[in-house]
Amino acid sequence: MAAVAVSAAGPVGVDIEQVSGTAFDGFAEVALAPPERDGTPTERARAWTRKEADLKARGTGLTVDPRTVVRRDRVRGRPLGRRSGGWRQRRR
Repeated sequence: MAAVAVSAAGPVGVDIEQVSGTAFDGFAEVALAPPERDGTPTERARAWTRKEADLKARGTGLTVDPRTVVRRDRVRGRPLGRRSGGWRQRRR
């Protein structure tokens, strides 16, 4: 797999992940915020992939605890969709 992104509009972050790469015991507890831990393995992998791409676009990468970054639409309880719904960083 490969991905390339180019943008004149602003920062871009890209991440590619196979669902099996996020399917190990304990993954959700170290990588996902509590509202993101429910759902299918595909939904959890999608949440992680989007989260990691967002952190790359910000230029912070994993210097930020990924459990503190949550998709806004997931916090409101709606399921993850195919389009980015925005992100916010939770305070611990």
